[in-house]
Amino acid sequence: MFAALSGPAQAEGYLQPFIDGRNNLHRNITGNDLDAFATTLRESGRIVIDIEMENIAECTSLNKRCLRFHLVSAPNPDRRGWDLVGGVPKDDYNDLWRTNRDRDYRPTDIEALTKHVSNPGGRGGAHKVYYAGLWVENRENLAWASFTEIERSRFDREFRERVRNGSMVLVDHQASGFSNQKVAAIFVRPRAEHRTPRWKPTQAEYSADAARVFGPGGGWPLYMKPGARFDMTLRQDGVRQARVFTALNDQQLANRLTRARRDGFQLVDIERNGGKWLAVFVRRRSG
Repeated sequence: MFAALSGPAQAEGYLQPFIDGRNNLHRNITGNDLDAFATTLRESGRIVIDIEMENIAECTSLNKRCLRFHLVSAPNPDRRGWDLVGGVPKDDYNDLWRTNRDRDYRPTDIEALTKHVSNPGGRGGAHKVYYAGLWVENRENLAWASFTEIERSRFDREFRERVRNGSMVLVDHQASGFSNQKVAAIFVRPRAEHRTPRWKPTQAEYSADAARVFGPGGGWPLYMKPGARFDMTLRQDGVRQARVFTALNDQQLANRLTRARRDGFQLVDIERNGGKWLAVFVRRRSG
């Protein structure tokens, strides 16, 4: 079932898919190098629009040395302020959340990793949760709400009240907390047309929807979470066409990036799932 959300046609400016012909995927940035890399992007007039975080397989611990980040960037011609954090505990993430809220930045992406870390000698241990996130300067004064660790029952209630019965959309959500039993989520009231084609469609349902909605004028996924079921919010903002791939290996991703630039598409979202890549490319209308 499609749930249409009304609103002005103007989209959030920083998410407009500026097509500049550059490779805008930055892969395998270490946790120790992330801040310096973000500074380089900022000084070169770019903005990060998506962040993905993973723990490399050979690491048995969970720390910045073992974390790898994959960023998607875009031109930032109006010099919109933005902030990024990666690989920090919940308390540090929440401190930065408050700092950015107070300077009128809103969250746009959140990632969480949970891992059991053994004590020296292999006896006992504890679960560690690290967070990554993006914030952008809220020049449009969009209403938003976000949560770091809430019970799934509350998430279901927030989704029902804010999305199904209200005028917000789900920008991102992520399993978090001990054993991934809690949820991190971001909601926003957009200035663009968004809709949720299905809530948690199966692979077959997703494929049927994708064939219908990713064509000319149909919209593109603002956010997707793959798995046994797909979670996504669609956006309609004058984009001509979208291409979405849900199970690419490293070489296939590299080929798709090359082909996308050749055909005038730009990468806007990247996800890592079971060793495979999910990628969303969009192409703007000409003229």
